Amino acid sequence: MRNIYLLPAVLIIGITASHFLFGVMVLISNTRLYETISVLSAAGYMTVPNHVVAAGLKNWGPAFAGAFFFSLTVGAGFSLTAFMAVVVWRTLFRSHLVALTVILALWAILLYRINADGVNYWATAACLIIPLISALVTCRRLSKSCKLSPWSSLVFMLAGFLLIIGFWAPRADSDNFLRIRDHLLLSNPVGEKITGFYYQYTLYPAEVFKSLDQKLLKTCAIHVDDPVLMKKIKDRLRAEDYLPANGSVSVDLRITERDGQLVLQQKGRKILESTVADFMADTQDVLKTFSKKTDNWRFFRKITFISLVAASPFLVYLFLQTAIFACLFPLRSVRTRLVLSTLICAGLGIGLSLPVGRTSGDAMTPGEIENHLRSHKRHQRIEAIKALSEMHFDMDSHPEFVLTAHKRSVPERYWLAKALSDSRSPGTDEMLRKFLKDPHPNVVCMALFSLGNRKQKQATAEMIHIIETHAHWYVQWYAYRSLRNLGWIQPASARGDSASPPVLSPQ
Repeated sequence: MRNIYLLPAVLIIGITASHFLFGVMVLISNTRLYETISVLSAAGYMTVPNHVVAAGLKNWGPAFAGAFFFSLTVGAGFSLTAFMAVVVWRTLFRSHLVALTVILALWAILLYRINADGVNYWATAACLIIPLISALVTCRRLSKSCKLSPWSSLVFMLAGFLLIIGFWAPRADSDNFLRIRDHLLLSNPVGEKITGFYYQYTLYPAEVFKSLDQKLLKTCAIHVDDPVLMKKIKDRLRAEDYLPANGSVSVDLRITERDGQLVLQQKGRKILESTVADFMADTQDVLKTFSKKTDNWRFFRKITFISLVAASPFLVYLFLQTAIFACLFPLRSVRTRLVLSTLICAGLGIGLSLPVGRTSGDAMTPGEIENHLRSHKRHQRIEAIKALSEMHFDMDSHPEFVLTAHKRSVPERYWLAKALSDSRSPGTDEMLRKFLKDPHPNVVCMALFSLGNRKQKQATAEMIHIIETHAHWYVQWYAYRSLRNLGWIQPASARGDSASPPVLSPQ
């Protein structure tokens, strides 16, 4: 019996330990972001997140909530890997020293790879602490469990999970996560809460391991003797969202002129050199190279993604299977309970794959789109609108659907806002502005995306207002990206530069 609960117990302990570690990591990242936002705001720039969100960056709440992104992905992945390594070593290799040496060597290679792009203390701590705790717990529990091998229960668990994967694999593509959100999570109150939680707090952990190129706003300081050249460099940097903040002690990029060369530094360390001509000719390429050379989170992001697509789904399956097994306690036979719980869990997983959508590579004909738009089945309407978003959508061709858009489900409104991105109908912009007042942040985000994609510069004031007043960081992020897509550039800093109003660059 103990073998059945061994893996869930190890994962719970490993994930809990990782959550505290990642919570501290996110809190420190939030504190640094708060300092950056304070510096940029004092310099006269518009910031994302705005003051509403920034006010809570130094609190434990957002850090604790944001840490779930890491603990349920990387934490689960490291814990699961450590558990399997110990079980293999203890049962298949009889605790042989050579096998342990191989496992430790692989662990050392992982640690080396994590730091290959530059020393990363937080990623190293995660790679050391989480597997170590999970391995020690596994060793202790294995010695206390019954003499039967844990492989019998593990084989059943893996068999059920692989069966689900076999049904999900044909539907797996780049839109898989969106279809899970639209058809599974946003179809029930619990799923809506999970989705809301994800979008509310996902940007906090994301800020931890983004490269400079992926960050929305960056700080910089320029030390060049020629005032004309200084202004040109600052203008180029502002166009790439590197905002001059010379009063800041610690900035993301510091540029100094030395022997006719521009030296790009970070934290007092020389990263890159460029001639003035090369920098002015292709500023974006130089900054991308600088970002790549200062990015020491690259491998950890890969680990996070692998854990997201492999460890996280298995974690959900495992806890569901364990819960079903526990509910079957009236049955005296442990093996019977194990088989039934595996079959029930596999059946649920396969059943959930059916409404997720069409198999990868299928294309809907215009006739199918029309029929599905009138369907009483929610998932068919969603897929039809999604198909329309991938072509030039004409509002006037679907007047009944557009008129009732505000009564539709969240995914339907979301994809309709996306479809309006390429619409040539006269009422498109008015419809998108109505979506800006939608109660669901995902719909607002897609309306902002479409307005930016349509180059509607008349929406600039609305976007700025949303950035400055909206309480949802994700919405602010979309508003800023759309604003930049319209050609808007941050004004010159009120300190150190001559103040100027926000500008729209020629497109």
